[in-house]
Amino acid sequence: MRWLCLFLSLTVVRGEAGLMDLLNPELARLERELAVVRQRLPRHPRQISPVQSQSLGFHSGFSRERDRERWVQVDLGQPRKLEALFLIPAVFPGPTTEPGCYGFPTTYRVEGSSEPEFLAPVLLQETAWDDRPQEFGPVAVPVADGEFRYLRVTAMQLGSDIRHPGQWFFALGEIIAFSGGADVAARCRVTASHSSETAPAWSLAGLVDGISAMGLPVDRSVPGTHGWRGSVSSNPDEEKWVQVDLGKECVVSEIRLIPAHPPDFPEREAFGFPTRFRIEIASGATFRDPVKVWENVGTDFPLPGDNPVVFPAGGVMGRHVRVTATRLWERSRDYVFGLGELQVFSAGVNVAETGSVSASDLSEKPVWRTGFLTDGLVSQGRLLDWQSCLAREAQICEARQQFRILAGKRDSTLSEAARRVWWLAGAVAAVLTSGGIFLVWRGRRQEAARLEALRESVARDLHDELGSQIGSIRLLSGLAAHRGSGEKAALEEVARLAEEAAESIHAMVWWMQGCGDLEDLVEGARQSAERLLGAVSWDFEVDRDDRPECLGPENARGKRALVAPEIQRHLLLMFREALHNVARHAQAQNVRIRIGWDNRAIRFSVHDDGVGFEGGTVGNGLRNLRERAVLTGGELHIVSACGKGTEIRVEVPRK
Repeated sequence: MRWLCLFLSLTVVRGEAGLMDLLNPELARLERELAVVRQRLPRHPRQISPVQSQSLGFHSGFSRERDRERWVQVDLGQPRKLEALFLIPAVFPGPTTEPGCYGFPTTYRVEGSSEPEFLAPVLLQETAWDDRPQEFGPVAVPVADGEFRYLRVTAMQLGSDIRHPGQWFFALGEIIAFSGGADVAARCRVTASHSSETAPAWSLAGLVDGISAMGLPVDRSVPGTHGWRGSVSSNPDEEKWVQVDLGKECVVSEIRLIPAHPPDFPEREAFGFPTRFRIEIASGATFRDPVKVWENVGTDFPLPGDNPVVFPAGGVMGRHVRVTATRLWERSRDYVFGLGELQVFSAGVNVAETGSVSASDLSEKPVWRTGFLTDGLVSQGRLLDWQSCLAREAQICEARQQFRILAGKRDSTLSEAARRVWWLAGAVAAVLTSGGIFLVWRGRRQEAARLEALRESVARDLHDELGSQIGSIRLLSGLAAHRGSGEKAALEEVARLAEEAAESIHAMVWWMQGCGDLEDLVEGARQSAERLLGAVSWDFEVDRDDRPECLGPENARGKRALVAPEIQRHLLLMFREALHNVARHAQAQNVRIRIGWDNRAIRFSVHDDGVGFEGGTVGNGLRNLRERAVLTGGELHIVSACGKGTEIRVEVPRK
């Protein structure tokens, strides 16, 4: 009963919409919403894979209350009209509640404002997930009309970590805000209600340093290039530089450094990325009066992993962009400076793609070239538009998150659907039970009738065959006794009839002990041929069909070809009748016997080279053959002519 109810519940859940609406309207609605979300799930691999780096982002510190609010906000420096806004969850190495979603709040809101106190904020997003952690990937925040200088994310229900039971916190990997094609949140001032400053892992600056677990937006189906690398140095403080000529004066809004990751160093992300460096823009190639965009002195830059590292340029006018490494990256007891790609954005366009590259020196290996620094390729493949990739990944994550939430609600209401069909399950169970009892009763009645018919058939065969043979024996024995011992012919006929009677009894016993196995039928036919044909030369061939569809189920003797017992009995009697005719009347010297079958029918033929007979001649033996062929639904063919022998062919269905 329990399993029947479960089956009916699932039938209702997966069944027609009308029946589902009748039994559980809420479940029907969830199924329809799941079908819509399922269409939004990607059919192709995601183009961004989570990566590890030294900078993990922002961490609020721990609280013993889950509902304690924590916020963090970014000062964009000036009012900005945003094109897109993304939140990137933090990733922490090791076991967490969900890989890649460390400390992401289940309930939060995102606001924009023109003043730092957020006295009159504009609500951009307010989301309340269920208790399941956010799936890793960017979260797209809808942007409103107007300009905002400040962006704030407030966690209203904090996240958790299995390594710190009973402690709650808010962590966020990165905030990325696009305006004019540039990330205007990069390296802006960050403040928070609470913050854990444990650089380089967690810091306020880590929220906008361009380093997150999202990795590079790369089309991996396109072969890539290594990028540029300088020569190997034994001194980590040796200065090396690389620069790009944009071809004309441009208003530079943003510079992005793409780390190298050559395939021969698969475990070394940010290969050659300098720990200390400066970025400058100048009008002339000699950089006599450059504008410094970035320089870190005294502290090492955190290795960015496979991430585009963003440096705002603030609209500086210039033609040449130079990156100078003041402390080189340690490779293996030596030091190098290398980059996978250098991008320079002006009005949302990467103007470095058409520029020319020069450098202080160049690696001796040909896989590193100055031209590879601005070709749009890295070793992993072709670089894609960052904003478009983030938007696509955010849509995928949102669809997956909605699917998980809807699936959870659907599963929780499934028990309700089961309760609604209990009455139906009971009724169906009663009907099925009654029907089963009736089928068993009818089957037993049919089996009893079949056995009764079989007994009558066997009795008739015994009477017809053995009765006539024993009667003939009695008559001939009486004649021989009356006339004396000289009746040799009569005694020989008595012996022959006795032998045939014994063969009939043997065949009948063999059949009653059989199991419907065609191999047993072949063996029984072979034994009958040995006893009935006597001194006649005979040839016996079997054409077996061992295809799986011609075999029965596995048993103690393996998989064997089977036949209905009644068909087997008629076949054996027909075969014996054909051999009797040969032994009595054919005067044959040679007999050829063939038996074969397939999944449809069983066939045998008996061909002798005896005297034959005319087509109109019909004896009791041939009449018996025709009657049994009709009983089995088979076919009988007899081909004979005087002096040319006789061929008897029989084909009957297996079932």
